[in-house]
Amino acid sequence: YETEGQWRGAARNVTLDYPGGSPRIRRLEPPEDMPRTPVPEEALPGTLDSLSILAMLAKQVGATARCDGRARMFDGRRLTDFAARTIGQTPEGLHCEIEARAIAGIPTDRDPTQARAPQAIQVWFVQPVPGGPAVPRQVEFPSRWWGRIGANLISLEPAAAR
Repeated sequence: YETEGQWRGAARNVTLDYPGGSPRIRRLEPPEDMPRTPVPEEALPGTLDSLSILAMLAKQVGATARCDGRARMFDGRRLTDFAARTIGQTPEGLHCEIEARAIAGIPTDRDPTQARAPQAIQVWFVQPVPGGPAVPRQVEFPSRWWGRIGANLISLEPAAAR
């Protein structure tokens, strides 16, 4: 798993490997971005990266038309518990709610009670091609800085033949 980006003008890069199903940090830049609560090593086996969790959920939705389940995510700094539940079918698609709860790696300058409070992520999945994979059509999630943030899938086109 690899991510690259910028945050407040500084490069941020994470590379995780999963030998034996437990994440190992290969690259973490910056190595310490801020003081955080420790992430216990014994809590890491069985965790997934954020992209794998989304792919796993999309696969489940495509196969069962349900989004119920749990997973733990480790991104190199934070450990988060995700619990998904099916809300129901709407005109926008299959409505799923994902409760994200920070477990460890929480910045120490934040109120721990507030930082550990569950955050509700709303996702609507559609299956644009019968029998094809489910894709998130709309996502809404909370932000500490901007209230709620939303993303909408505008178009989907088949890949060009190779």
